[in-house]
Amino acid sequence: KGPPGAGGGGGALVGAVGHEMFFTVTAASNSSGTRHPVAIRAFELPQGATLSNVREPPGMNTRSVDVRWMPGENEIGARALCLHAVDETGLSSSQECVLLIVPPVAPPPRITTPLPGAVLSFYMRQSHAVVVRAESPNPYEAMELTVSTLLEHGQTFAADMLEEGRGREGRVRATDTADRAVARGEFKWWPGVDVGAYNRSVCFHVAPFDTGAIPGGVAARSSTTCVRVVVERCKYVVQPGDDMRTVASTFGVDWLTLWGINVGLDSLAPVVGTELMVGRLYTVLEGDTLLSVADDFETTVGSIRRLNYDLQGARAAVTLQAMSQFCIFPNTCTSA
Repeated sequence: KGPPGAGGGGGALVGAVGHEMFFTVTAASNSSGTRHPVAIRAFELPQGATLSNVREPPGMNTRSVDVRWMPGENEIGARALCLHAVDETGLSSSQECVLLIVPPVAPPPRITTPLPGAVLSFYMRQSHAVVVRAESPNPYEAMELTVSTLLEHGQTFAADMLEEGRGREGRVRATDTADRAVARGEFKWWPGVDVGAYNRSVCFHVAPFDTGAIPGGVAARSSTTCVRVVVERCKYVVQPGDDMRTVASTFGVDWLTLWGINVGLDSLAPVVGTELMVGRLYTVLEGDTLLSVADDFETTVGSIRRLNYDLQGARAAVTLQAMSQFCIFPNTCTSA
């Protein structure tokens, strides 16, 4: 009768410097079921590699063992690992060999979405989420996505936790088929009515989790992508349940004036998704100040500041930049 056979090897497995290669080898009884594996032995085991977690599932007539190895930079290249199974009489199976390939160190991970310098556009009082995606050509690379700038006004960022608390998908076992590692997160914001014309930079950062063996260190494999986060000036998108009265109440303005500003509307209850102007865009003239413009339109400096985030720190009597624009809601309900 023939000896048991060793399986799970054969072909080639690709690893990565600084990341554990992990795969399972299983030996099964011979076809007649008279010889059963009692051991799996390896030849030319790479330095630092181990065989562990031996198991024999009841009634399966198999024996499995895990192979684990973390290659270093001096182990780039290919090497054969051969194994065989031994039965209770000492007979050995034929050897099964697998080629372990350690390629040169891959380029560092990078954020692929959104692109550097992209503009993420938001509307006041409308929740919007933007997916942030990072990729590494090293499928074993576990990455951490974070925001490297201060979030404000209710902005949030959360990284997906997909595998053992780590925000990535890729290879865990050497026999997995993923050709890259992917990490995802979500930047989310519901801007209030006082952040119209907000325009700030937000930066996302990707870095590998430190395994203690990252080539060049974590800093060398980290990258940052910055985008502009903008809230549309003077614009609002109709939400479910809105009509001109509720929108006017939200912004603390007169609903008849608001309706008059939006001359193309034929209903007091615009369709959800309709873009409304919540004021008029005023182009600054030479010598204008917030106080002078507020007086001209019979409104207040506070009202102008509330509609224009970029003017909240501007002094009332300081001359504004000519030809710039800001949002203003004119007071049309004044007495003669």
